[in-house]
Amino acid sequence: MRITKEDAQIIDEILQYISENKEFRISREKYNDEYTLSQYLLCASYIKENSLAIVLFYIGDEASILNITEKGTVLINRGGLAKEYESQENERNAEAKIRELTEKNLEYQNNELEYRKRIRKQENVIRYWQLFGVAIGIIGFIGWLLFIFNLF
Repeated sequence: MRITKEDAQIIDEILQYISENKEFRISREKYNDEYTLSQYLLCASYIKENSLAIVLFYIGDEASILNITEKGTVLINRGGLAKEYESQENERNAEAKIRELTEKNLEYQNNELEYRKRIRKQENVIRYWQLFGVAIGIIGFIGWLLFIFNLF
């Protein structure tokens, strides 16, 4: 079951409460708002599925959460589910950032390769023009020498 950060905070509050008071009741009288009631019942289901406490469900949208288990106590002592949720969220954000930076780095490396190819082509064109210029200079010098020696 996937829970939200808000659900994690509610679960932490419930576990903290039952570790001190031994019972937490969820009922329609206690939570008039349908959304809040269903959210608390969802959190109770999560607590039961993950064996964090003993949970009893009753007919008519009611539940009692009794005695926190050792697993629930360990979770609370580690800072709670909200802290774990936040650390997992931070980890996911870090992984996403790493992926994004890796993709940008790869793009920059590809661009660098393209620029280096372009520079090599431009350097080759410059060398050809230099060679062409030198050849024209030599031909011109030879032509000038022939012209000079033919005149005398």
